[in-house]
Amino acid sequence: MHDPHALTAAASQPSVSLLVSLLGPTKLTATQRTIPVPGRGKADCLLIGLALLERGAVAREQLVAQLWPDQSATLAGQALNSLTSELNKLCRKHFPCDPLILHEQGYYHFNYEAGVGTDIVQFYASATVGQSQL
Repeated sequence: MHDPHALTAAASQPSVSLLVSLLGPTKLTATQRTIPVPGRGKADCLLIGLALLERGAVAREQLVAQLWPDQSATLAGQALNSLTSELNKLCRKHFPCDPLILHEQGYYHFNYEAGVGTDIVQFYASATVGQSQL
């Protein structure tokens, strides 16, 4: 016997107040308001890199090397600071979650404690529940 509401319940867990959507056009969504991520390119790569770790953190050096492989470490580090600042300002301007991205002890990660989540995690949660229903 399968619970018809199990998929809905699992897809909504854990509670997400700001959704980073990466499956399709990159965008931020909260309280039925959606904001596209400007600039594409580097911002998309940063958000995808953080999202693929599912609550993990990425070392600053790794992000710098992936996003700006041909830049000096100093210039690439400044570019990473600017990019994360721009994304956090965008989030602060439109949503109650601030900041979107945290930098702690040389690592970057989404602000999960403030309710940031990704559509990738929601997809896998829904797929897991769907497979269990087969």
